Amino acid sequence: MRMAVTAIAVPLATLGPSISAARAADALGSGVAIGSHGEILTNSHVVENCAKITVQLSSNNSQTAALVVRDQKNDLAVIQIDTAPASVAAFRDGTSVRAGDTVIALGYPLSGLLASSVSLSVGNVSALAGLGDDQRYLQISAPVQPNAANVARFTGDIPQNVNFAIKAEVARAFLDSKGIAYRTARSEQQLSPADVGDIARPSTVSIRCQRGKSANAIGAAPPLPAERAPPSDKWLPPSNSPQPSVGNAQQLFKKGEAAFAAREFAAALQWFRQAADKRDSDAMNKIGIMYAMGQGVGVDYAIAMGWFRQAADMGNTYAMGNVGELYAKGDGVSKDCGAARQWIAKAAAAGLAYAKQYLRSGFDGLCQW
Repeated sequence: MRMAVTAIAVPLATLGPSISAARAADALGSGVAIGSHGEILTNSHVVENCAKITVQLSSNNSQTAALVVRDQKNDLAVIQIDTAPASVAAFRDGTSVRAGDTVIALGYPLSGLLASSVSLSVGNVSALAGLGDDQRYLQISAPVQPNAANVARFTGDIPQNVNFAIKAEVARAFLDSKGIAYRTARSEQQLSPADVGDIARPSTVSIRCQRGKSANAIGAAPPLPAERAPPSDKWLPPSNSPQPSVGNAQQLFKKGEAAFAAREFAAALQWFRQAADKRDSDAMNKIGIMYAMGQGVGVDYAIAMGWFRQAADMGNTYAMGNVGELYAKGDGVSKDCGAARQWIAKAAAAGLAYAKQYLRSGFDGLCQW
């Protein structure tokens, strides 16, 4: 088995409902810390309709988490805690995964029945595709008990159920499309399963979703009324937002990124808007993402598309991919697979890595070409 210490394959979550009858409405799951600002990657169904999300670190410290974004189609999600774990996992770069490679699964299965500490199991990659030859998945033999399993793999892939794991490139495409940073590293060191477990445990977390009838992301700013004016019109910030200040576009964008990482979405939007006014395409793309995700504003795909188009027309490759995705989904515009393909092909030609995967898969089956 090969693995670099900094490239502990990415453990990701899978979970089912709690086994406790008293908490039948709750869900338990696992996740992996991937970002220096407290970002944790998990499965979408684990954090669906949560009134409160609690993350327990390997140190047994607990923190309340906020939902950042979900992708229901690929069953992926990112949540965020205030203080990142001491160890953050990295996706593996280098040699491609092969059938027969070793898989090491880490997670919190059957919490309340089995041991409360991280469990480890070992298996192999059985096939390079899932059910129906679905290229998003690997078939694996590592045992994954219900409610648990974070198949923390040195291959850097995410468990989806007992026998299948979402491929790392699918997770990376998801993160790239949402502008969420993560680490990569080559995996070449020979390590035993026990050594891999010791390295991966600090970045593997337990997640509890307490469900209610009305569940919103914890810690997110309340949505503002949807903005119906075209993106070229001025957005008026709330009174507690930073006042307009002089600075170059890059400085303003960095201030927006810092505010965004701190989940101060209203302030982030103001900084991004100032940078966008100075023709910064990254800021335009980020504003589009915020409208598409409902971060600090009401979800409005039409406005998101407007910002993505402005950035894409300036040559921003991430925005090109986002324009293509909205056309493929029919969000904010009429569904148009021809336009989706044109934009994603343009992004791929410009070097956007995940665009090539979407071009092959038709946005994971949303379009056929």
